Amino acid sequence: MTKTRDINVLITGMGPYPDGRGGRINPNTSHVVTTVLPKTLEPNTPRNPSAARIHITTLPEPVKTEYGHVRAFCRDLHARHAAADDDVDLFIHLGEARGWTWVTVERAAYGQGMSSSWWALWDRDAYYTIPDDAGQTIRDVGPSPWAGRVPLGLHPSFNVDGVCEGATALLDTLYRFGSGGSSSSRPGNVDAGNASDTFSSSSSHVQGMDNGKTVSTTNKPIEIRPHAEGGPYLCGFINYESLANRYVLNLKPNVLFCHVPGESDPTSLRRTADGLLAIVVAAVAQLQRTTTRE
Repeated sequence: MTKTRDINVLITGMGPYPDGRGGRINPNTSHVVTTVLPKTLEPNTPRNPSAARIHITTLPEPVKTEYGHVRAFCRDLHARHAAADDDVDLFIHLGEARGWTWVTVERAAYGQGMSSSWWALWDRDAYYTIPDDAGQTIRDVGPSPWAGRVPLGLHPSFNVDGVCEGATALLDTLYRFGSGGSSSSRPGNVDAGNASDTFSSSSSHVQGMDNGKTVSTTNKPIEIRPHAEGGPYLCGFINYESLANRYVLNLKPNVLFCHVPGESDPTSLRRTADGLLAIVVAAVAQLQRTTTRE
């Protein structure tokens, strides 16, 4: 019997960013949540029903929310992992969507030069012209290195809607049988043992509204939604830059971008982490099906 190959996943989060009112949001929950993820999801367990052991790598520091930094970061990241025996099977970039109570997986990303009428953020229709954490816009960084080489719109190699459906099904099963609530009591990218270490029940409560009634969301999984694209700020930018580097290197665009809620209390982090781990497992399932067909 052929042994199932281990899967390696790299997850990044973003750093502090301007709040648009003269202040600064710090820390960025998209990085904070990476510090509570386990290093490993063991195979054939409730949280990872696949036959593959999944290794999760996170970065000690967040990715700076600066256009120039993100462009250089993505270039260096994919140059480093461009070997034929690539040691990363799935790249996931996270960004914060303050005010949202769900996790999204983005279907597409758009490059420098894009404009649209569906983002009315700060009265700008040109993408990446909102000042970053250094006070700069994409115009300060310079012309796009992708012009004429890479399509203006890119999408990942995954069926994003299918990933969301798979993640939702896994979360529903885990929470229904009392295994919901990813532990965030241990700092850092820690090892997880059995299923209860990562999806462990929580006794704390988060109150939400359901048709006007107050309900406990402690044992309700976070919602996972497919979403059109990451938007005209650093979230959309890192997604496109990451995909563009894969494109020019003629590598599979095995990149996902997820928006996470801004809440960083322990209970919220547990629910968000659970959602991210379920997304990882669902994406890995697609990777395995693709590999089998190839």
